[in-house]
Amino acid sequence: MAQPNGTKNDWALSIPNGLSFLATGDQHGQVQGLKSFPKADLPPAIALIFYSFRIMVAVGIGFFGLLWWTGLAWLKGQLSAETIGSHRWLLRVWTASIPLGYLATECGWIVREVGRQPWVIYGLLRTRDAASTLPVSVVAVSLVTFVIIYSSLFILFLIFAARIIRKALI
Repeated sequence: MAQPNGTKNDWALSIPNGLSFLATGDQHGQVQGLKSFPKADLPPAIALIFYSFRIMVAVGIGFFGLLWWTGLAWLKGQLSAETIGSHRWLLRVWTASIPLGYLATECGWIVREVGRQPWVIYGLLRTRDAASTLPVSVVAVSLVTFVIIYSSLFILFLIFAARIIRKALI
């Protein structure tokens, strides 16, 4: 759907008066669009926010579909220990979906953090006034510490998961 000023809204799913109702509680409420704000107050990466939100929603819808598929198989009694092996596609999709929760979380974080720029508190405190003055070395030490801790936890997870899998295969 092309917009008059050259911007466009890819992959739009329009529900008449839906946004008005969500934002104001009234289906005829007014919702201000991005064109209503000065350029200085717009988020710096609108495309990043736009597509991150859509990825997050798509993953959520995919999980909802997977939930329904699994629920139907369960209701039919097809997920017992004896019959679950016959549902190879369901098991493959569950396995493939493991990283999708993390992807949705990261996309939600991008929407939240990038989308609220360039203000910290709308109209009261600009990001440039709230930015930390910590030296780079302090930030680097905390980053390296987090990387070491989470890498160690990941390695421990792999070790214990391998033990559990080996035990199940014996």
